[in-house]
Amino acid sequence: MSLVFEGNQVTPSVSAGVALWQAGLTEQDVQKRADQALYIAKNKGRNRVELFSSVGLTSSVLAPEPLPARAG
Repeated sequence: MSLVFEGNQVTPSVSAGVALWQAGLTEQDVQKRADQALYIAKNKGRNRVELFSSVGLTSSVLAPEPLPARAG
């Protein structure tokens, strides 16, 4: 999906890092894990989500591609 902003065509994308809380972790631990996952997602490309779980950083999941715009 593309948008026009101030005369420029912009194609937004999202990269996300997710961390699961588990017993014994502090808020800072969870934030650090989510941040690590976010940077992995950014380095692997656009529209990605990386999950940091109790087993460590798992394989990434690609976000679905947007549907093409319909004329009409």
